[in-house]
Amino acid sequence: MIRIVVGTVVIKDDKILMIQEAKEKCYGQWNFPAGHLDEGEYIFDAAVREAKEETGYDIELKNLIQIFSTKDARPQFIMFSGKVVGGEIKFDSTEILDVKWIPLDELFDYDLRRPRQDIEILLERVKTGNVFPLDVVKELK
Repeated sequence: MIRIVVGTVVIKDDKILMIQEAKEKCYGQWNFPAGHLDEGEYIFDAAVREAKEETGYDIELKNLIQIFSTKDARPQFIMFSGKVVGGEIKFDSTEILDVKWIPLDELFDYDLRRPRQDIEILLERVKTGNVFPLDVVKELK
């Protein structure tokens, strides 16, 4: 079974919203707010839900940035850009160690969960506007 992970890149004032993982396999590493798609859940709803659960913020999705796909059983990643529209930092400390706005010029000083190359692709796409409108994804009812 293919596992799908949805995540959101949120940048504000030259800082990026990141979470510090508490899971054993990636303990202490920094990641985008992201998580698995639940059965029967739309990808947009899942991205908004995961951001809220992991950061406490209400997120509005802006664009589709990138889909990372693999041939093996690893998760397939769908990444969006988004903006904060409400809420405040709040998280379950059994799943998340910390939530932080990290200055973009310091991001690669942190122990990151995702490969640097993948993060650079996402950041470059957001910076240049090389993204896709959300309506390129059609949710079938």
